Amino acid sequence: TQTGETFSGTVYSSDNNEVMTTSGTLVINNDGFKLESKLFDIASKKEVVTLTTDILPNCGQGLTANFGLTTPDKAKSFKVQFRGDLYKPNSKTFHINGDFNLGETSYNGKLSFERDDNHTRIELQHLFKLSQGSSAAGYEFFYERKTNKEAAQNNCNIASHVSLRTPASDVSMKLFNLKTDFTRTIDLSNVTLQSSLDYLLVTLNPPVQETIEIDYTRRLVRATNQGKRLASPETNLKVQVKTKSNVFNFLLDHRHRKSSESSKKGPTMLPPTLEINNKIHVVVDTDKLFPDIPRQFAFDVSSDLDFQLLNEVNYTFQYNLPRRQRSGLFTYHTQVYRITHGQVFSGTSKSELQLNNKQIQVTGTDTFDICLRSYTLKSHWDFDTNLVDDKNDMELYLNLRFDKYPKKDSPKSLITFYDVKLKTPKHKLFQLIDLDGNLTKQSGKFETWNSIAIRANKKLKEINLNAFIYRNLTGDNTLQTHISFSLPFKYLPYIIHDLKIERLFKTGDFGFLESRLIAKPVFAHYARLNSFPTEKTHISIDNEIEYLRANGDNLYALSKIDMSEAPTLHSFGLLKRNSDLLHKHSIGFISSSKTKKLALPLVSPQISPNPLSIIGEYTLDRENRIGKLKLSQEFGIHFEFG
Repeated sequence: TQTGETFSGTVYSSDNNEVMTTSGTLVINNDGFKLESKLFDIASKKEVVTLTTDILPNCGQGLTANFGLTTPDKAKSFKVQFRGDLYKPNSKTFHINGDFNLGETSYNGKLSFERDDNHTRIELQHLFKLSQGSSAAGYEFFYERKTNKEAAQNNCNIASHVSLRTPASDVSMKLFNLKTDFTRTIDLSNVTLQSSLDYLLVTLNPPVQETIEIDYTRRLVRATNQGKRLASPETNLKVQVKTKSNVFNFLLDHRHRKSSESSKKGPTMLPPTLEINNKIHVVVDTDKLFPDIPRQFAFDVSSDLDFQLLNEVNYTFQYNLPRRQRSGLFTYHTQVYRITHGQVFSGTSKSELQLNNKQIQVTGTDTFDICLRSYTLKSHWDFDTNLVDDKNDMELYLNLRFDKYPKKDSPKSLITFYDVKLKTPKHKLFQLIDLDGNLTKQSGKFETWNSIAIRANKKLKEINLNAFIYRNLTGDNTLQTHISFSLPFKYLPYIIHDLKIERLFKTGDFGFLESRLIAKPVFAHYARLNSFPTEKTHISIDNEIEYLRANGDNLYALSKIDMSEAPTLHSFGLLKRNSDLLHKHSIGFISSSKTKKLALPLVSPQISPNPLSIIGEYTLDRENRIGKLKLSQEFGIHFEFG
């Protein structure tokens, strides 16, 4: 019963008995909804609980709602507060705070979510007690992303962490804490990323606090008419990863600058310049953070390159394996000292190699000539090693020539001729390695012809490697390959493999494959797969294998398979040893919607001296059924074995 803003009522049980009475105030108007109600027990006339509810609009900012239940002695309570706006198209706000107290057990929770075009914030918090004297336990999750869009660049800042609190401690511990700042210009020329992650390895005893820091910086310099995705003529790039425990550290510092115009040095016109500075340093030591894992490993690797095209090159590479107590070093330096007619660049080079803590040492000097007009490189190296007592015990000759002029049928073509000779007359392992060959790459065509001569133990051996790949770009898209090896082995002098693949011109589907491998007198294989896309697809597969065993026996195997969409299948195969038949079979299979038939004649002296024959037929009418159980009208099995 309500009179004005006050009301009174009665609460009934499920068996229609009066158990409690209620009274309070209820106000509903443009300012919101407000309810306050008290419940009294009929028998004891004592107050049981107080209920309060407030729902208030926030003048276009969503609404606020409060809901609470409280006992008269305040010993037990339950409260929930909501504030949010979920109906705006470009932003969402959602906040819920709640807590309850049931004597010795208490709980407090918070859920917050805010999102718009430039800001996102998520917060989740839970905290509870199970007894009056115990410490609170729970966790907290936080995530926030801020985006600042300007006319020239965009900036994004991200912060996130997770904290855990256990009953054994009064202080929360952060499982991880992430901070990231990312800035990028609109034209993609400058990018900066700074990120740090603090996390706790709870799997270790005791837990270990670890930190990972990542710094990324990229700066590109382009002309105003260049596209965003084109390679920049000038770039600065730096990537650095650091850990607090030094279990892993990484550094990449790269800079390059390229000029598009020629420069003049005295009376000589020099080609466009290219400068590259590159540093890479990687350090790993698992013992710093995981001392108990088996097979610990650690290494320190660094690379430093200073490159100036057709002028000077300095390069250093070194490694250190502290657990194996091994280290190595490689240095290289080259310098151009003369330029003739602006086309021929002459210079010298020096290099040094140290392996296994200087147990192996190699030093080398080089003279070279580079001609830009003919695209040639000639180089001669003299090496001095500690593997033999004599000096200048190794010589290397290198001759390269490139033909990059476009062809009529192939605007992008590359033809390379190379000749490499390594002479080591005073070494026991080998005395000469001579590689002579060429490589041609054009549209739809790839060829390479190579001849390798090796002199070892005063014996000269020759290896030939030839490869050919051709693809018809205008016709039926046919692909043909040819690979041949000529080897200095008595029982395997050469290997040849030919492959041909054809696709149907109209549909582009696979139509024909033929493979032929000859490694005689040891092994030979022939395979063919043919697909005929008529009204009913027909596929045939042929395989032939010939193998010469070490005891002189010649094994021969043949297999033929024919399939169609009928569907029908026929398979024929045999296996011979010299002229003796070991196995022969012929399998036929026919299938229809009603009947399936299988026939298998088998000749195998290993199984039976007489030929075997198996015939089977299975019939099941799936379309015509009879009776209440819908049984097939026709069913039958026929089997013969002899």
